[in-house]
Amino acid sequence: MDARMFVLALVSISLIVLASCSSPENQVDTKSRTNVTSKSGLSSVTNSNEDKNVELLVGKWQAIKIDKQILGPNNNLFAEFTKDKIFIFLTNGSSVPSQKRTGVYELKGDIITFVDESKKNKKNDRWDVTIDKLSDDELVLTGGPPNERSSTFFVRKKTE
Repeated sequence: MDARMFVLALVSISLIVLASCSSPENQVDTKSRTNVTSKSGLSSVTNSNEDKNVELLVGKWQAIKIDKQILGPNNNLFAEFTKDKIFIFLTNGSSVPSQKRTGVYELKGDIITFVDESKKNKKNDRWDVTIDKLSDDELVLTGGPPNERSSTFFVRKKTE
């Protein structure tokens, strides 16, 4: 049963981070935002609300539930976001080999755009997710194709 739950979790997180490959339009309000293009090709647009979201997003998160499926203690999905806009996704569990994905992210409002550096300029190198909830302790990300959207629920991982 644990193996099936982990595979379900891995498939769901893959839908969120892989299937939604379209980039949002770059709309900039020059009165309240600053637009800077990084060397990754992502345009970084910031304002005070987005700065607060970035501040809350930075850290290590552990997935606890995907849609209505609660993840077991041996099925671990982690997301880490750094201040310099690097992401790391890590999966590991007793029944599936570890997998790691890294790259850069951009936050515009409640949309996070990810660019997988290992697949840069290839199909599926970019994807978007929506932040449904972001607080000091909770993060909910939703993504995937419109008819198959999936939500992953995270809690902030306590530092050891």
